[in-house]
Amino acid sequence: MRLFPVNLLLIFVGLVTVLSDFDSGLFVALVSAILLQLISSSIYGSVGFIILMLFLSLYFILNSFITREPNLIILFSSVVGTTVVYFVAQSFVIRNFSFKELFFSLLFNLIFTYPVLRFYLFAEKLTPKHEKSVSN
Repeated sequence: MRLFPVNLLLIFVGLVTVLSDFDSGLFVALVSAILLQLISSSIYGSVGFIILMLFLSLYFILNSFITREPNLIILFSSVVGTTVVYFVAQSFVIRNFSFKELFFSLLFNLIFTYPVLRFYLFAEKLTPKHEKSVSN
């Protein structure tokens, strides 16, 4: 029996793209791309390129066509879109495509989207806000 991987970094890139600004999303995408490339057995740079292109295209779509309000429908649809595009692009690189693996990747990524969202919101609460105080 083979375990199907859950790509938590891909979920996190999708969440940060929807919920955050461009700079922090780009930082998360770059770090995720480097980490996924280190553990990947594919061609050098392909995973990093796919993650960065996913981030940039999702950011462009969200800013051009869809409202930026962070609701769960946009969040889950962005995870579905990034999972499908990532899986198809990765399958194109390694020349191995299976609908069964795509189905399970989608299923597990959607199951783990809510816990990753809760972790993101928890970490966002812990970070200090740098606001300028106005003194009279």
